[in-house]
Amino acid sequence: MECLWVVDEQDVPVRKETREYCHENHLIHRGVLVGVRNPQGELYFKKRSPDKNLYPGMWEISVAGHVPYTECYKLAGMRELKEELGLESKSSELTRIAKFIDFNECEKMIDMLYLYKINNPEIKLNEEATEGRFFSYPEFCDLAKTGEIKVTIYTQIILKNYKDNLF
Repeated sequence: MECLWVVDEQDVPVRKETREYCHENHLIHRGVLVGVRNPQGELYFKKRSPDKNLYPGMWEISVAGHVPYTECYKLAGMRELKEELGLESKSSELTRIAKFIDFNECEKMIDMLYLYKINNPEIKLNEEATEGRFFSYPEFCDLAKTGEIKVTIYTQIILKNYKDNLF
């Protein structure tokens, strides 16, 4: 059972609770997001599995996960890179882009966004995603605008506010 920090709006830990309890009670907890960029300046996006509880079948930034109470944001980002994409990373390779509040209909999170640049992408998706690939910013936005792809709310926030730091 995964336990997370319940935090206040300033990201100060209040107590620990299970992920399920945080979601059921709409409690603020921590999330980590990592954008993976290739040498061509494209960002990797993946399509969430239809079996996921939240945002099934929607496209999201390269890595998205919760921060367990036993980890800091950066360690959680490194772990999620390995779990979700099979990418080994070092702490020094993750560049902090932003910390932002993501309060939506499904969750209340304080998210930390990192950028991870790779030269030889050998990405191995796990069962949490059905497909993934690198996109340029215009290409991804065009697909989202036409409705060809549905995009998670946190990915929309990231693209609106931090695209210049990612692409």
